[in-house]
Amino acid sequence: MPSAPLRRSQIAFTNLETTTLIGDHAITGLMSKKKIARQTAEENESAEAVTPPIDRHKRHVDGIKKTIVSSILGIASGAICYQFLTPQSSNFSYLVLLLAFYIQKPIYIYLGMDANQFTWKDWFYIAFMTMILWFVSWTLLLTPCQ
Repeated sequence: MPSAPLRRSQIAFTNLETTTLIGDHAITGLMSKKKIARQTAEENESAEAVTPPIDRHKRHVDGIKKTIVSSILGIASGAICYQFLTPQSSNFSYLVLLLAFYIQKPIYIYLGMDANQFTWKDWFYIAFMTMILWFVSWTLLLTPCQ
């Protein structure tokens, strides 16, 4: 048995004899390498998988807010492009789309979300939803009814 204090996930190999620390007690026994690897993987997984219910609820509500805001601004930018842009000035449609994208950060801050904590996946989702709904709404409005 080692004389130095053991850390939580420290495993010493001596002829398949292991010493692990569970709580404040050191346990020595025979274990296979697969079992040791499985136990450490389960410990790491269980520590990362548990999130408080309040945090999960807030993330869910924030996700709904992201979807609603980006959808509304995408549809509104498509309607603005249809209403105010002519075929000669349709090159400015990308500016309308960029404005709809960049105006969202202050809106999220106003809604009580921490926009500085968004990851690249969040911003990609927001940009994708805004662009797709801009494109679909503008295309549907440009299609003549028969």
